[in-house]
Amino acid sequence: MKKLFVIMFSVALAFSTIESCTAAQGGSTSTIGNEIKNSLITYLIQYLSNNTSLSGVMKGVTATTPLTSFLKTNTNIDTFKNLISSKFQIPATKVSNAYSSFGNLTDVANFINKNGSLSGLGLN
Repeated sequence: MKKLFVIMFSVALAFSTIESCTAAQGGSTSTIGNEIKNSLITYLIQYLSNNTSLSGVMKGVTATTPLTSFLKTNTNIDTFKNLISSKFQIPATKVSNAYSSFGNLTDVANFINKNGSLSGLGLN
């Protein structure tokens, strides 16, 4: 299990680097960058499914599942926002303000990559 976390951390770190480099060069994110982003999304789904009070609503959720289709109550939405804020060390107000722009977990992963700390993956 620890090896999986180390691999996922490495992948997430590489994704962050690829995104930064391609943006600086005016290029687009590579296929490798997309695969790494998918790893972060997979981590989010597993984390939310296994470690939180949201486990019941996460069944069948994919990267492109609209958040509104599984986060239907204010309690679930608040729990989701609080988990993203605390797990990835993003100010709660920043997550709350950005929430309306999240269509799916891909959007959330992009937001975490831009604003969050990868130490939230619990790998340090």
